[in-house]
Amino acid sequence: MRKASAVATRIDGDEGKLFDDLVLLAAHHEMFERDAEIARSLALPSGSVVRMEGKVMRDGREEFHDYLQIDAALEVGQASEVMAVWKAFEPDREYFRVVSTNAVVIVDPHNSRSVYCGRHDDTEIPIELDERPEPAWHQRLEALLKAS
Repeated sequence: MRKASAVATRIDGDEGKLFDDLVLLAAHHEMFERDAEIARSLALPSGSVVRMEGKVMRDGREEFHDYLQIDAALEVGQASEVMAVWKAFEPDREYFRVVSTNAVVIVDPHNSRSVYCGRHDDTEIPIELDERPEPAWHQRLEALLKAS
């Protein structure tokens, strides 16, 4: 009982930091959940989807963005599925890029661009994205952030 009251006393004195730490933990967990969901949608092991960072050309200028590297070939339908899953996790994200062994897939809502580009030829195929709801826990987290 003494330990519980000591912990409660420490928490009572620093609710803001605790809340910030919980938000950071949720954001970190969200990335792993997103990557695992994408891997599941492709029937791949969870380690097959990795977050990377790098420079990309966008709107005629070089920008730094994070993107997903998938250790597998993607067909057009699979690319659309991957982007729909990712967009459900981050609906307000301004730029999505997936690099696979055979394609680069780009969704750029700002420029109304969603394309599948072959890495070994000049293939560029528009893709359609199914709208998916955000995960329920993500909706609750957003509500908590807005209330704080």
